[in-house]
Amino acid sequence: VYLIYELSIVQGYKLTFLTWPALAWIRTGVAGLLPDPGLLQDTILRSMTLWMVDSVNTLLNYVPIFLILFALIAMLEDSGYMARIAFILDRIFQSFGLHGQSTLPFILGGVFTGGCAVPGIMATKGIPDERSRLATILTVPYMNCLAKIPLYTLLIGIYFAAYKSYMMLFISTITIIMAMIIAKLLTSTILRGQETAPFVMEMPNYHMPTLMGVVRRAVDRTWTYIKKVGTIVVAVAIVVYVLLQFPGLPEQRMAELHDQMNQAIGEFREGIQETPYANLLADDAAVLELLNLSTSYRDAKLAATTQEASSAVDDRFEAAHPELFPLLRPRDAEARSVSRALRGLGTERATLRTTIREETIVHSYFGTMGRALEPVTRYAGFDWKINVA
Repeated sequence: VYLIYELSIVQGYKLTFLTWPALAWIRTGVAGLLPDPGLLQDTILRSMTLWMVDSVNTLLNYVPIFLILFALIAMLEDSGYMARIAFILDRIFQSFGLHGQSTLPFILGGVFTGGCAVPGIMATKGIPDERSRLATILTVPYMNCLAKIPLYTLLIGIYFAAYKSYMMLFISTITIIMAMIIAKLLTSTILRGQETAPFVMEMPNYHMPTLMGVVRRAVDRTWTYIKKVGTIVVAVAIVVYVLLQFPGLPEQRMAELHDQMNQAIGEFREGIQETPYANLLADDAAVLELLNLSTSYRDAKLAATTQEASSAVDDRFEAAHPELFPLLRPRDAEARSVSRALRGLGTERATLRTTIREETIVHSYFGTMGRALEPVTRYAGFDWKINVA
């Protein structure tokens, strides 16, 4: 059990640091094919596409964890060990409407400390009893995943500093008890009509798993996960995007925000009036191009990890934008003056874009539903933002 946790979640998570740059590179490539960012709002095509890419990338980043996890599960299944775990714990779990094969998902979800609900839920694929499988899926998030441990540590350190070990044991234990109680309630009520299957399992002899069998099963299960990401996740991402972005801000409010942006652009032009670059930035399209170019240049420089890569970024931007590049890397007093004014304009633009995003959510369908539920959920400490989340 320790090796399953250590290899799949701890070591597998370290591998995500290698896959995430590749996924980020894909996002950058997709963004480059889309229309450029607008001054205050992006086109629906750009914003929706990047929303879907971000949603898919978030789940694809779990692929190294799942590949290792499914390989280890396949080894346990082929060796005969998994069948014995299920057999030993099945009688206890049956009392709560669960299945013997619910053991591994709970372990991966973090029975005591550490774990992750996502691989725990994915590990429920082998449970043949539909009612028990759904109950396991709904209760695995009650386990103590890695994201909860820092919060537990903080609260215990503040309120129970003299009994840290006892309180951590109490929290870990009570979550298991609550998960069992919730599973019993679910299987006795809303899951009662789900299909059930008797616990019938052949007890195989212990034997060494074959390499090809383990690899084939791990790859097949991982590919199934990727296909689900490409279908279900994209569909859900589109629905969530619509519910978060529409109907949008009132026209009067948008006009006010555009007036603020136009005022900031006017102040920017006034500040650079005495420089040789004033004519180059005389129209709004040129200002917007410079703002987007400055953002792209900054992101590219941050991504450059070596001096050679940083120099290559400079060469690429200078070749593509010879007139504007002196403002990206100013070397004279006039260029530095324009660069300072540009940073101020960029800050104002970022502030207004953030305001639009926040107020769009407030006026969205999800925001309306969240505020409608707030009179009830506030007794549990949830405001409308938590309801939307």
